[in-house]
Parts: sequence; structure tokens; C-alpha cells
Amino acid sequence: MIKKITNVRRILILASILVNLSFIESGSGNYVLTAKTERVYSEGSQKYLVTIVRLTNNTSDTLKYLSWSCSYWQFYQLKSATLTWGDRKCLKNLPWVKKLAPHQSDSVRLTFKVKAGNTDPVTYKVGMELAKDEGHNLANEFLHKPMKSVIIWTEEVSGPN
Repeated sequence: MIKKITNVRRILILASILVNLSFIESGSGNYVLTAKTERVYSEGSQKYLVTIVRLTNNTSDTLKYLSWSCSYWQFYQLKSATLTWGDRKCLKNLPWVKKLAPHQSDSVRLTFKVKAGNTDPVTYKVGMELAKDEGHNLANEFLHKPMKSVIIWTEEVSGPN
């Protein structure tokens, strides 16, 4: 019985690895994500950092990918010891497919809160979950089943603290 479970576990692990590898973008550098600190501001005692995140399509094909009309944080991730997500005000939020022409870029502004009392340098990475539209109605499919996607990360960014 234990041997049978071990074999099943091995098969499941191998299948999981193969599925995950199928979601990795081929050709490193096809899509590049960069982040740049635009500004830091305060509201009362709370500091905020605004960053511009830019996705660049380095391929010769138009990239079609899923986004939201205003809740970008659903497709972006943050790695930082000193930042958390800022205010997330959104009045009307709809899934939509964005198009990015070959060798073009598209940017969004993301706002992060600087942790209270922070005196350390602010460093962070931003990741984007890129869900490509490959000829089907991606926005409707997103609402009904899990999507194939890959996470693209920026290099580490240093911002003013």
C-alpha cells in the first residue's frame, strides 16, 4: 500500500512540474516588466510611494492579455519588507483584454503604503501575472475557470524612504 501511494505521489509531482513548465514564457525577454519610483507623498502621518510599472512587448506579435478596468492589484504582486498595498479605490471594475503592439510598452501607476515608523531604505519588486489571450474570449473565461498565466517580475527597485 505504501509503495502504491509513493508511486502515485511521484506521478502527481511529475505531472505538476510538467503543467507548470508549460506556463513558462518561451524565450527570455519576450515580455519585460520594469518599475520606477515616481514619487513619495504623505497624508497625515501615512507615507505613500507611487511607482510606474511598465510592461514591454519585445516580440513581433501583438500581445493580448487580461487586465481589470481599475483593480490592477488583482494581477500584480509586491515583494517588500517596507511596503504594503495602498488604497484600492475602484468604482466600476470589469475584466478586459488589453492589446500591446509589437515593441511597445504600457504603464500603470501603483500606490503602496510605507510601513509606519519605517526608517530602512525602501526596496521592492513588483510581479505581474500575465494571462495571455490565445484566440478565445479571455475575459469571459477568466470569470468561469482558472487561467494559464506566468508571473513576470521586475528587478529590485530602491525608492526614497
